[in-house]
Formats: sequence, C-alpha cells, structure tokens
Amino acid sequence: MNKNTSFYKSLKYSIYDGSAHAVMVGAGESYLMAYVVALGFSNFAIGLTASIPLLIAACSQLYIVNRAGDITSRRFFIVRLALLQGAMWIPLMVLPALLPAYRVSVVVLLLILYHSCIHLATPVWNSWMADLVDPAKRGDYFGTRNKYRALSEVIAYLICGFILQFMSTDDSLDGFYIIFCVAFAARGVSALFLHKIEEPTYQRPQAEDQFTFLEFLKKAPHNNFGRFVLFNFCLIAGSFLASPFFTAYMLKTLHFSYIELVAIYATCLVFQFFFYHSWGIIADRYGNIRVLKVTALGLSVIPVLWVLTRNFWCIIFFQFLAGVTWSGYLLTSSNFIYDAVSQKRLQRCVAYFNFMGNFAIFIGALCGGAITRIYDFFLGDLCHMMPQGFVYYLLFTLSSVLRLLAVVFFAERLKDVRPVQQGSLFKLLGDFMTVSLTFESGGRRRPQQQDDLKK
Repeated sequence: MNKNTSFYKSLKYSIYDGSAHAVMVGAGESYLMAYVVALGFSNFAIGLTASIPLLIAACSQLYIVNRAGDITSRRFFIVRLALLQGAMWIPLMVLPALLPAYRVSVVVLLLILYHSCIHLATPVWNSWMADLVDPAKRGDYFGTRNKYRALSEVIAYLICGFILQFMSTDDSLDGFYIIFCVAFAARGVSALFLHKIEEPTYQRPQAEDQFTFLEFLKKAPHNNFGRFVLFNFCLIAGSFLASPFFTAYMLKTLHFSYIELVAIYATCLVFQFFFYHSWGIIADRYGNIRVLKVTALGLSVIPVLWVLTRNFWCIIFFQFLAGVTWSGYLLTSSNFIYDAVSQKRLQRCVAYFNFMGNFAIFIGALCGGAITRIYDFFLGDLCHMMPQGFVYYLLFTLSSVLRLLAVVFFAERLKDVRPVQQGSLFKLLGDFMTVSLTFESGGRRRPQQQDDLKK
C-alpha cells in the first residue's frame, strides 16, 4: 500500500485517535472508582455508579440506529460527541465539591452524559471503520491499534497513579483534579485526529435492513450472532458481579497504596499491549470464535484466584493472566461482529451487541452491590466471625462460577462464519506462543467471508 495515500493516512490517524482516547481512559476512567471511594461512596453506591450510567447510556444506541439515515457525515457526528465527552471531566471535578450532599446523584448523572457520548458514536464509528479496513487484515490492524491503545493507556495510568500517590490525601482531591485535566486534554487530541480521518461514501441503511430490538431478541437463540450476543451478555454479567469491587477490596481490605494499586492494574494493561497483536494474527488464522472460547475459559479462573492469597506478587501474576486473556477476548469479540454481520446491518447489530453488554454490566454490578448490602444487613453482627473482606471473596467466587457456566453452556453453540485453519487447542496455543515470542507479523490474506452465513 502506498503510504502517502489518504487511505493509509486515515488508518494511521485512527491509531493516533485510539491512543489519545486511551490516555483519557488511563488518566480518567481508570480512576473513577478510586475517585468515588475518595468521595466516601458506600459499596452499594459504588455498584450504582458502575452500572446505572452504562445502562442508560447504552439505551442511546437503540435510539441512534433508528436515526442513522439522518446522519450526513459520520466524521463530524463523532467529532462533536468526542468533544462533548471530553468536556464532561470539568463538571466531574467541580460539582461534587460544590454539592456534597448530592454527590452520588451528581456523579451518576454526569457519567450518564459522559458514557452516552461514546455510546452514540460507537455504532457509527464501527460502520466508518468497516469501510476503511480491509476485511482480510482486520485482526492484524485492530490488533496493532489495540496494542498501541494499551501502551498509551498504561503509560497514562502509571504517570497518573504516581500523581495520585503524592498529591492526594484523605482530605484533598487535588491529585484527581490534575489527572482529570489530563483526561480532558487527551480527548481533545483524540477529536483532532478523528477530524483528519477520511470518510468514504456513506451507504445509509435501507428499510429492509432494519429490525427492532425485540425482533432481534426473539431470534437470538436461533442464529449464530444472536447466540454470540447472549454468550457475551452472560460472561460480562458474571465479570461485573465482582469487577467494580476489586478497587474497594484493595484499598479498604488490603490497604494497598495508590502505587500498589497502579502496579496491579498496570500489569494487566502492559500484557494486553504485548498480546493484542499476537491474538489478532491467531484469530486471522484460526478464527475469532476459537480464540474467544479459549480466552473466555481462562477468564473464568481468574477471580477465584484472588480468594487464595493476599500476597501482592501473586496478585501481580493474576493480573498477568488477566492481561493475556482479556486482550484476546476483547479483540475477537469485537472483530467477530465484522465477520458475522453484513455491512448494511452493522450499525444496528453493533448497537444491540453493545446495549446487551452494558445491560450485563448493569445487572452484574447491581447484583454485586445488592449482595454487599444484604451481607451487611443480615450478617453485619457476625462480621467479626468472618475473615476480613469475606463479602469480596463471595463476589469473586460467584464471578468465576458464572463465567464458567457461560462458557460451558455456549461453547459448542458458537461457530466461525468463514473458513479457518483447523487444529487442536495445543496447536493454537503453540502458534500463539510462537507468534508472541518471535514477534511474527500478520498480513496473510484471509479466506473470503461466506455471505450466506451472515443472514
């Protein structure tokens, strides 16, 4: 490919946009749970903060897919939303301090607006990228893009963690104000690169390509993409039963410092950086579903490992495993949609997939918060008889069980929709290790997608 073409430059700018957006995530979103803990939120309020904004924001995707035909420029639509999302960091810093009695409601409302911006943009962005990226090289390209996203996120996360460690005290939030300003600026840079990306001719969805969310749910158990969405729903719900409470567990029960907290989360991000591209090559070779099943099985084991030890270095190892498995799962679950869905239905299917994923986050986090509330209410007087942090161990164990049940139930019901290389699990893992250790590059052409399987 001629590196001077606008097409090549657009793909390069998309990587820059993703990296800048990742800085915002590493500097801002990654510390939102620590922020609300510093604001004095209860465990139940933490669960609400982690779940309600994402659920309500996800509903915006159901709205935008019905208005996709009214969008004249995908680029300008997404750039405006990116700028608005970045602007939300300012009131997130200011309003909780001005309205301390309503800080939970204020934070939840602002996060609804914050997440709505990205959820409105996501289906449109996926349609835009589908027009730009060669189907034969999606795994390679998005693996590379996600690799640099992970690198940018971990650098921002580490730097901002040090800022928090040395700037924040029990009665001061100055460190959070600094890192949220970094997040604000990073999203502005992201919007700049989004504006530079070329926009191919937009083929608006036609009436025959539209179907309601209820119609989608009714048919979901009977088609491959629908079963994939249900599988992802179950696994994410099981994950977020515990996910919002890892930070509270480390800060309240283990009494880790911000530096230790940063090191633990950064470990996962660092190894995501190392393995995104490797999983992309393996997915191009063996298929997205094969990688999805392997990594989902690995994800099922990780939460219960936290019950076995409180040792810092053991937890670092658990985060290494999380980085390896989550990088493969996140990459292939996203790329499979491009394989399984025709271009005309992509925006709508992405919206429904994301809504179900965020509804799963809501259900998981809400149930997790409810379990902590019930535990405190009914067993509060017996807490002195339980190991410190027992409620967190309960959540971690239940999370592993639910993830494993999702894998067991759906594993044989999901199929790749394109011809892929056959091979045993050991062959796949062996090739993955070879690719990871030798830094093998992608680029081999993938077989033509089977359009009759996209129905």
